Amino acid sequence: MEGRNVIHVSLLGDFTMRHCVGTEEYVLTERDSTSKLLWTFLEYLSFFSKRGVTQGELIEVLWGDSEGSRNPANTLKTLLHRGRAALERLGFPDGKQVLLYRRGLYTWSPEVSLELDTDQFDLLCSQSPEENPESVLQALQLYQGDFLPSAMGSPWAVSLRTYYHTKFLKACRD
Repeated sequence: MEGRNVIHVSLLGDFTMRHCVGTEEYVLTERDSTSKLLWTFLEYLSFFSKRGVTQGELIEVLWGDSEGSRNPANTLKTLLHRGRAALERLGFPDGKQVLLYRRGLYTWSPEVSLELDTDQFDLLCSQSPEENPESVLQALQLYQGDFLPSAMGSPWAVSLRTYYHTKFLKACRD
């Protein structure tokens, strides 16, 4: 991969991934596929991009205690393949070089940087409104809706949705 590869990820409101190659911007949204499992897979890996995610952790997130898949390990391999194909639609020549599975961990390539709107939102909210009132306005503008509203039924997203909504309400009060 050449140059600095940055994927901009929106988790506040609709899930969106953006990647620029030269002057061309590629966008991937949940409307690009009907597979809820694929989007949950990409959303979870994006939010926890600073660490590797184990196969067991993903199985728990995607299926929990349900009998949703007879062979979850094989289904994860399929999701990895489909996730890599989605990343190729983001302008990457080879998704295998972007989304990795090594030593039992799903990770992003160290050559790819994910910039999450939630990280920016946290940074803006951590600044003192008295010292930097502009940060509150920027945080409010960044908040495009609840954390992953399409993941309403996903237990992993519930506490995060509450966390970001509470921060948003505090920013409104500030």
